[in-house]
Amino acid sequence: MSKEKEITTYITEYREENKLQNWNLKDTVADCEYTEQLVSDLHGIMMQELADEHFTKVGFCKNYIREMRKINTQKLDKATSYVLKNVDEFHKLELVKAKNSKEGQKLGKEGHGAQKMLEINISHRHDNIRYGIWINPNLKPGFRHKPIDFMETLCQVEVPKPMLQWQLCMRVIWYNYDPFETDAYNKDFIVGGVLDVSCFQFLPLPKPEIKSWTLKYEYTVEESLQKIQYPSSDSTGPLSVSNAHPVRVFYTLPPYFFLKPSDPVRVVAYDPQNGWTSDNIED
Repeated sequence: MSKEKEITTYITEYREENKLQNWNLKDTVADCEYTEQLVSDLHGIMMQELADEHFTKVGFCKNYIREMRKINTQKLDKATSYVLKNVDEFHKLELVKAKNSKEGQKLGKEGHGAQKMLEINISHRHDNIRYGIWINPNLKPGFRHKPIDFMETLCQVEVPKPMLQWQLCMRVIWYNYDPFETDAYNKDFIVGGVLDVSCFQFLPLPKPEIKSWTLKYEYTVEESLQKIQYPSSDSTGPLSVSNAHPVRVFYTLPPYFFLKPSDPVRVVAYDPQNGWTSDNIED
């Protein structure tokens, strides 16, 4: 019972913390990891209540789990929004890290408002959550023959061919669970985790500093996270998947996942209308 009270108290406090405005990406991902560890405890409680046929409490546990994971998703979105709204500040941090390199020294001399900026690549890894974000702040950055390496996430993703010359933000989140799970029956069980890859529109950079002042537009989370669909549309309408250039995704399975050479592997993608499907998955 004490564990249930602890979890209930945590959910209440976690929900209130979600209203705060200061979003540190590293701390946010760590908070989500801790929450998922509590979800594991909740699963243990739920199985015990199910064995005791306390079905009302089983329902409470399911609702708690759904609420905690929903807050996690909201927090990760808000942290992503914070990064997108402060690309100029993160660029300065990249300059500091690259100050000993030729490229960093060159960009440092050009200063704020330079036509070319350093790409931003941040990643954090935990047992249940891996988060990575990559931002290209430059128009027409040149030929890119390698996929984006999201480092600690153990994932690599190609930039969709039509977006190669765009200012672009790409985010990957690996979950050690199914973030799209519903109460609807599904004969399939997710193992190996779920990888969520999203591309977002690049926000206009703030105006150059004037007497130490930087003018920024205050976007809401919804305004700042404008997803780019792929395949996208052109003047003739939506492009069909069959005509779109494929995007390769390289993904390292978690260490707990044991796969024999003879085991069949099935990779699926989530579709809001059809659920998990292997359509349009190749190689």
